[in-house]
Amino acid sequence: MSIRLLDYRAVRVHFIPSQALLEYFDEMQEEQAALPSIYYNSIFPETEDEDENDFLVHFKLDIKAPLPEGKEDDGILKVDFIARFSSKNPITQEFKDSNFPKVNAPAIAYPFIRAFVNNFFINSGYDPVLLPTYNFTKSVQEVAK
Repeated sequence: MSIRLLDYRAVRVHFIPSQALLEYFDEMQEEQAALPSIYYNSIFPETEDEDENDFLVHFKLDIKAPLPEGKEDDGILKVDFIARFSSKNPITQEFKDSNFPKVNAPAIAYPFIRAFVNNFFINSGYDPVLLPTYNFTKSVQEVAK
């Protein structure tokens, strides 16, 4: 099955900077901070109006600085990011159950969300923020346990 990445886009960005959040990102760059949770899922056509050869990978970042209990901070970065893939063949149930939409497609799209976040911070006047690499194979194996 021949599959290609068609395009990608950020569909929502919510950023409230705070000292704690910016320090957390600095620590992340130095590999001293806990990695943020990365949520993602594949979305397949559900109606006949949609292209039966396309599917989406939806990433959701929701990052807050980890703080001691009782201490609050309103700093946050939320990003919804969609990558659209297309296949030469219609999407089958066998394909949906395979590793490609769970592992390979997210791994192909992830560098684009990393670049988006990095460029967002640079263009907003902050220090660069490069999200850590992510092992999609390992995350699928952990869910299967």
